[in-house]
Amino acid sequence: MKRNEIALTLYTVKDFCQTEKDLLHTLNKIKKIGYNAIQVSSIGPINPIEIKKMCDDIGLTICATHEPNEEIINNTELVIEKLNTLNCSYTALPYPKNMNFLDINVLDKFIEDINIAGSIFSQANKVLCYHNHALEFQKINQEIILERIYNNTDNKYIQGEPDVYWIQKGGHDPISWCKKLKNRLPLIHLKDFIMLNEHESYYAEIGNGNLDIKNIIFFASNTIYPNNIEAPFRENDLDLNNIDSSNYGYSLSKIVGIKAAEILNLEKNMNITTLVLSNLYGPNDNFDKDLGHVIPSLIAKFVSAKELGDPEVNLWGTGKPKREVTYVKDICDAVRFSITNKVPKGVYNVGSGDEYTIEQIANLPIFLAAIVETLFVVTSPLSNIQNPAAMNATSTPPI
Repeated sequence: MKRNEIALTLYTVKDFCQTEKDLLHTLNKIKKIGYNAIQVSSIGPINPIEIKKMCDDIGLTICATHEPNEEIINNTELVIEKLNTLNCSYTALPYPKNMNFLDINVLDKFIEDINIAGSIFSQANKVLCYHNHALEFQKINQEIILERIYNNTDNKYIQGEPDVYWIQKGGHDPISWCKKLKNRLPLIHLKDFIMLNEHESYYAEIGNGNLDIKNIIFFASNTIYPNNIEAPFRENDLDLNNIDSSNYGYSLSKIVGIKAAEILNLEKNMNITTLVLSNLYGPNDNFDKDLGHVIPSLIAKFVSAKELGDPEVNLWGTGKPKREVTYVKDICDAVRFSITNKVPKGVYNVGSGDEYTIEQIANLPIFLAAIVETLFVVTSPLSNIQNPAAMNATSTPPI
């Protein structure tokens, strides 16, 4: 599963996933909507091999599953085998069916059982999570049931899959619970709820229900600004009649997002803050010579040259295009600042304010070596490479 993957849980469309034919039709629709990942939950009795084949053919990743509690506890190895077939690392206990959690003996036996199961999953390099409903927010012996579950299980064996709908329905704050589970939070269920009448509520699309969503951050890119504008950029530099033609599609998609945020802020009284980012670099980046951002791509090229003993590093084009680069931790700090200080809705540039040409970046071997030696283990500085900025390629440098 990719970090921060947005997936659709098949529980949402379970009525259309009970046969192989229906599942195939539904998965194709899910892909066309724009999802790249799913969580397998509440579907019909379909062979996992067939599920995996359908997903592979359509281009969907299976990021997680829900398995019945009794299967997870009593047939742990079979669940692990299913996860292996699906090439999936995560599963969750979906609902404590037929269990009276207000009986402390029943609850504590359940906690013991899932902790044991979680240890077996861990040994198989799988992750067992707990998915809550509202009932876990009842108290037993002055302790919230969900707290008792997490407090008495090993975080190496039981991770969280908090469901924001059920947390709020249970009378608690989803954000507070996500903070409580910050070190055991690989999965999260996002869904809103709406009151149908005095006694009933039902699921709603995020933002259309009663879930108190105070702040949303939308990330745009400084490619939205015209090509003839130089850093430091200003928010009013955006010109819809002068969009950079070299990145037109990408830039336009970000502009559409900004305008959608403005409309939602105005018509739905939401608080969407847009942060316009520059070219990022740092740990866990995409170190691909062709598909990464400029600095990780350069690093990959330099590392490859070092490993192959090449005296030159071929870059892109003329080396004249400019990029404003920002370290990823600085972006994280900006996001944290925006959230904690309740920055007013609007558009804000986040960056260093300085631009460098590709040639300038490539001719800073000491700078590159420092980055490389931070991210990789290398035996000697890359400053020993000769002619680091040899320009032979004709392709456009990455965004």
